[in-house]
Amino acid sequence: MDSIWEEKIRETALAQYKQNVYLIGMHMRDATNIFQTLQTLDESHRPDLLAKACILFAAAGLETNLSYYSILALALNDAASAAIYQDAELEYLKALQMDLTKDAELSPRKQKQSLDDRLVIVPRLLGRAFERTFVLTLEDHGVTRLNNTIERRDVIIHPSCDRYPDFGLDEAVEAIYSVALYVDSVRKQFFPHMVGYIVMLSHHAPLISGLVKEQPVPLRFLTLREPKELIAALSTEWTDAHVLFDIANMHGAEGDSDGSMLTRTALVMLYAMVNAHLSIIAHLALESDPSRFTEKERNYFNEVDYEVSVSGKAILQPVKQTFEDRANIIPTVIASRLCPNKLAFNRGDTWYQNTFKTFFNLRNGVMHSKFGEAVPRVSKAELLEAFKAVRSYCEHLSTAEGILQFYRVLLDNSPLQVLGPENFDFC
Repeated sequence: MDSIWEEKIRETALAQYKQNVYLIGMHMRDATNIFQTLQTLDESHRPDLLAKACILFAAAGLETNLSYYSILALALNDAASAAIYQDAELEYLKALQMDLTKDAELSPRKQKQSLDDRLVIVPRLLGRAFERTFVLTLEDHGVTRLNNTIERRDVIIHPSCDRYPDFGLDEAVEAIYSVALYVDSVRKQFFPHMVGYIVMLSHHAPLISGLVKEQPVPLRFLTLREPKELIAALSTEWTDAHVLFDIANMHGAEGDSDGSMLTRTALVMLYAMVNAHLSIIAHLALESDPSRFTEKERNYFNEVDYEVSVSGKAILQPVKQTFEDRANIIPTVIASRLCPNKLAFNRGDTWYQNTFKTFFNLRNGVMHSKFGEAVPRVSKAELLEAFKAVRSYCEHLSTAEGILQFYRVLLDNSPLQVLGPENFDFC
């Protein structure tokens, strides 16, 4: 590497660090700050709730750092005298796919990328600018720990009756540790070009020092089968989401925003609650009388569908469903089969747009960093409006009565109160 290019790398890396410091450290800071509180809690104070928040933000920190690697790679490509990357590689870094329209114009659309692929491809592309080759090898069973963290994150944000989250301090430690291992591996392989990372990592490492297990923490999930377990989970999910709302409002905001790590946590867990409820009420409905539902409906509830294999046999396979579709279809089908009143959704309603567009997109921005977009901070006012919207959605479901009438009970027993820091009891 010639000295002129090396100097350009230093200048570019420093400039990008200054512009994107929050991508590097904000979510990891959130995770470790929540972890410090988690350490002080005994079982009576529900440490599992903060453990889930820890895992969520460690995983979000992984994604924001991948976004930063992409930004840095693109900046280095612009600074180079000759292009470092081909067009397809630039599109990958931007997570965009350029399609040719009928008018012979290029039209961008979001490119689907798995996190597993990005963990290797993004730093490998960045390494080309440094004339280095990135290899995903982490010490201390790091790859297994990282994969487990990602799987736990997925179960928290999209729980099901077969894979219901059951996490504590050990999983929270492993989440922070595994992401720090990965980020440090990138730093070491590209040393000395990753400006700012030593400072960030030196803050997190001491907090979990001595707490990491010698072997990866085994994956463990609860299986909810009995009606009493399912009903208890519905109530717990609802209560947890509202407790987080109260905690977020009772704590102060960050110095440079009207939100905090707690408002971000509460927003993500609000939508995790809705996902959990959809899975649980679908299971309860099928348990009550499976004969009332068609095979197609039963499969949809269980997120599977038939796929014809190369041998010509139809095999049930997992399928991905959008949040909006699932939140519309499941209660609508249940209402039509088991409830006195049918349900219909007016997509023009303000609460509908807020639930499935405005604040769901905000939640996605918190959990999945997008290229070229700042990490959302989630103000207390935004959190309040998100809760109002989701509660309106639940109120709409309750109008079907029958099995969905329990939402009326939940709403009546938990009025939304906006508590402030003055309500926080430090004793």
